[in-house]
Amino acid sequence: MTLDRHHGTTWTKAPGAPLLTMLAWADKATAAGITIDGTVAVSTDAGRTWKAGAARPDTPAQAISASRITNGKLEVLLATQDTVNAIIDGGATLGAAN
Repeated sequence: MTLDRHHGTTWTKAPGAPLLTMLAWADKATAAGITIDGTVAVSTDAGRTWKAGAARPDTPAQAISASRITNGKLEVLLATQDTVNAIIDGGATLGAAN
């Protein structure tokens, strides 16, 4: 992941940022992404730091969505060719979306 602090004129690699295949923003500070090994990584500080979880769908994710649900928790939805999975614990566990 690269960061820009000057309206697109300068880009720098975010230290420690994982290599992502997909990214979705829940709000201005919170992003969730799929790493190259298929796990979910979450940033709550606009990409400055990342925490990789253990959740990984059985088949590769084809789409990702991130949003804040009514209780303020981060919900990440992962669509695969077979199902839609939900993560509401920062990437630790994967469950079926309701």
